[in-house]
Amino acid sequence: EAFDQAYGLAHDRTSDWGVELSLELWNAGLDDPAYHEHRVRIAREFLALFPDPEPDVILSLRRGEGESLWALGRRQEAEAVYAALVERLPDEGWAYIGWSDQYYLCNTPDRPEDYRRAEAILRRALHRPDLRDRGDVLDRLARLYREWHRPEEQAPVEACAHDEGKGKSGLKRLVTRLKGPSDVEPAPPPVRPQRNEPCWCASGKKYKHCHMQSDRKHERR
Repeated sequence: EAFDQAYGLAHDRTSDWGVELSLELWNAGLDDPAYHEHRVRIAREFLALFPDPEPDVILSLRRGEGESLWALGRRQEAEAVYAALVERLPDEGWAYIGWSDQYYLCNTPDRPEDYRRAEAILRRALHRPDLRDRGDVLDRLARLYREWHRPEEQAPVEACAHDEGKGKSGLKRLVTRLKGPSDVEPAPPPVRPQRNEPCWCASGKKYKHCHMQSDRKHERR
């Protein structure tokens, strides 16, 4: 607080620099993965020096950290970063978007798309009554259904996003139109998380404290 009062403008410029550097390191990491390591380090060091910046700075740097950890194959760490981010900023729509993107837009040959996991994360966001950027979350969910080849779910989400863009709330209509099998909790993925990894349902809990027991019962049926 004292730093902000004495050097408010410098603090703002430092925050802008940190965010811009994170973006540049992502671009560089497309050619050389070593830059992803630098991006993770910069995010952690910056937020250690400035632990309470504006929410958009936290969002940008933590999303960048999660993206780069994912690109480096350190997915358990990335999950922990995203889970902590949505816990700290539970109404920031782009926190959920960044997390869900990893499961179907950032897939690799050894890790195919996990549409169910991405869907669970975006739907978790839509349950927040004060969610910011709700229209962007809806657009992303519609895109997910389009790529998942589920037009029966894509159409009502697009209609809701259209209403949101006009300043209307189509969320109740969306919930009504999507009632049925798609609202049942999704089935567990073929490859289960490890005990201490985040649960596949996007609850933010460790697998052992969430769905591990019910998944085991399901396997024994």
